[in-house]
Amino acid sequence: MGYALLGAGWLMVKTEGPVAERARRHALLLQGGLLLFITIVSVWTPLQESRIAARWFSCPNILFLWPVPFVTALLAFGCYKAIRSGWELLPFVLSISLFILAYTGLAISKFPYLVPPVEGAEGLTVWQTAAAPESQIFVLIGVLILLPIILTYTVLSYWTFRGKVRLGEGCH
Repeated sequence: MGYALLGAGWLMVKTEGPVAERARRHALLLQGGLLLFITIVSVWTPLQESRIAARWFSCPNILFLWPVPFVTALLAFGCYKAIRSGWELLPFVLSISLFILAYTGLAISKFPYLVPPVEGAEGLTVWQTAAAPESQIFVLIGVLILLPIILTYTVLSYWTFRGKVRLGEGCH
C-alpha cells in the first residue's frame, strides 16, 4: 500500500489530465489502506512483546514518544487534504514523511534487538549481530567509492527527466 501510494504521488507530480486524476483517486484509497496497516502494526506489536509495550507506554517514555503517533496522524490528515485539494508535490512529500515516521516507530519499538526473541531466548542486539571491524571497514570503503557515483547518476536521471509528461509528447 505504501509503495503504491508513493507511486500514485509520483504520478500526480509527473503527469497531468486523466492519468493524474486517476492517480489522485487511487491515492485516497491507498492512503486509507496504508493507515490501516500502520494502525494494525502499531497495535499488534506492543500486544506481541511486553518489552515493546513497556517502551511505549511506561513513564517517562510515553512523554517522549507520544509525538510519533500524533505527528503521523497530522501528516496523514495533511496528505489527505493535499490529495483532495489537487496539490501535486505535497502528497508525495507527505507520503514519504509517513514512511519515515512509520519506520521510526518500528525502530523505536525494536531497538536494540535486530533478531526477534524466540521461546527461551532474548533475541540478538545490534552489537551482537555486528560484523567484524575489518568487514565493516571493507564495506565502508566500497560505500565511499560507490555512493558518489550512485548519487551523481540519480541527480543526472532526475535532471534528464524533469518536468511533466504530457499527452502526445515523446518518441514517434
